[in-house]
Amino acid sequence: MNRSERAIELVHTFFEDAQTRPILDLGCGYGETETLLLADGFNDLTCLEYDASTIEKTRDAFKGSDIRFVQEPGEHMSFVDESFDLVLSLDVLEHVQSDAEVVGEIARVLKSEGIFVGSVPYRGVSFLLDPENILSLLKRKKPVHHHYTIRELTVLLDPHFENVTFERRGMGLSQLVFLSTYILRPFLKETVMRLQKKVSHWEFARQFGFLSYHVVFTGRLRQRD
Repeated sequence: MNRSERAIELVHTFFEDAQTRPILDLGCGYGETETLLLADGFNDLTCLEYDASTIEKTRDAFKGSDIRFVQEPGEHMSFVDESFDLVLSLDVLEHVQSDAEVVGEIARVLKSEGIFVGSVPYRGVSFLLDPENILSLLKRKKPVHHHYTIRELTVLLDPHFENVTFERRGMGLSQLVFLSTYILRPFLKETVMRLQKKVSHWEFARQFGFLSYHVVFTGRLRQRD
């Protein structure tokens, strides 16, 4: 299991007719989640990505599909209010300029009682294994990724969402495998990346409490005033 697969499982727990609901994937990257959503029969998908080159590659990869692609920051989305029944945002909030503004925008574009499903790196014991943060510190630069405590996420989500749930998953073993790719010879990297994917799927299927590396969360939009 990976983060996209778990997110889609959670989507189905909220809506019996989930495949027909309008869904926004905020920070869709190269479309890993879209591939799974299309295979599962979802047919009303919007893909938002800040990086222009990334979204162009993703748009090309999904030529012939009905996915709508939008290139803009999550802090300032152009969608009208109440556009979506569900917003996915997987490992995105730790990258943005203002996570509070992004969450506020997510709340704005969700319909009444809409659902937010997200994931972020967790600040447990294994947050020290973040390979990109390790490399940044070695270069005497600021960490690339922010790792969230449950308290931080609660403060961030509570103004807009209720019935919030948290799942702490994985334990960072795949991050150690990934870190090794920076020092291996090129001909070994492909083999190690296959191993990293297997390890990641194994550990993400399990919850490790304070040892976890990721948090998956869900929340229902609070009633608007």
